[in-house]
Amino acid sequence: CHNIVFVALIYAFSYVTIQFDMDSFRLSPMMTISGTNESGVFYNDGSNQSLVTPYPACSMTWGNEQTEVRILDLAAMAYYAYSWDNSTFDRLLEQSFGKNATRVFFDDGVPSIVATRHCAEVAERTKEDSCTLIMSVKGTSNKLEIMTDVGIFSTVSIMQLCDLIAPLLGTVPKTVIASIISGFRLPAMKDSQDKYMERLEQTMQDLQTEFPKDAMVFTGHSLGGNFAELAGAKMGLPAVGFSAPGQFYMMATYGIGEEEIAENVMTVHSTGDWVPHVAKHVDTVQRIVCRDANGMYSTTAQCHSIRKIACELWRVCGDVNNRNFLEACLLIDPSTFVKEALVSTNCIGQQFSKKRNATCRIVSDR
Repeated sequence: CHNIVFVALIYAFSYVTIQFDMDSFRLSPMMTISGTNESGVFYNDGSNQSLVTPYPACSMTWGNEQTEVRILDLAAMAYYAYSWDNSTFDRLLEQSFGKNATRVFFDDGVPSIVATRHCAEVAERTKEDSCTLIMSVKGTSNKLEIMTDVGIFSTVSIMQLCDLIAPLLGTVPKTVIASIISGFRLPAMKDSQDKYMERLEQTMQDLQTEFPKDAMVFTGHSLGGNFAELAGAKMGLPAVGFSAPGQFYMMATYGIGEEEIAENVMTVHSTGDWVPHVAKHVDTVQRIVCRDANGMYSTTAQCHSIRKIACELWRVCGDVNNRNFLEACLLIDPSTFVKEALVSTNCIGQQFSKKRNATCRIVSDR
């Protein structure tokens, strides 16, 4: 049974990874600060009753008050962590944030870590300024990271399947469950996973020393989101993960309490994404809709995509900074595995509905 689930997870993660590999040949900006076409500019503050109610996560802010960032900023940084070199990363950063954001760390190891500093517009920026620093952890995008995913979560998945037959996870102490999970980890996997966490913590500590007045935030997508959330909880720093697996069965392994998760961590995931259902979430969870431009359910791979997540957040909430999401959300990008626009113009700011005369209509395909 363990081997079957192990192989099944390798296949599933490989499938999703292929999609990301195809999507990463040419990373395009999530949003741009300039553009002649205004059809990609939209903001919904909740006051217009003709528009859909914004997702609660859209009203949240992180970082210093003068340089606060919002959920779309974090989604963009989680996406840009997939950049294969720092020149590509810098290009994307400038297109989305202008001169207000600068790269302060870039390491394409495993996992890849990037960090950016978001500051107010000043003539000369110094390390003593109070800015917001975002550390982004890249998600699954190569075979080694697939094995890391599987090494962590295959045993958890098996226990969840067994729990459907004979309830176990809700009755056995979590310390016992953590011991079981830890016992099934191969020594090489355990060492690599522990090194990942140590590397994240050390990098953040170094950045805290270099920029002592900055407010720090962790973010990441998929496996990167999981590590970002665990590191944030362990260090007492806010962390936002996108499509990240749950944390409950990993807390004891990394010496993290449920309180630290609840106080510091939030996960955003689509309703059609199966990855966040691996392990149990004990953090704040923002679920969002995952339908394509025609109103049909999107595929699991699309629902797991960070671009799809960001475009759904923009479709409902818009961007308070009025940046342009035309290229990422409203146009078809032939370089990606998505062969249609992620958002229909008819659905911007509108609620999906089954009514025949609805502007944004649901297609019942399940």
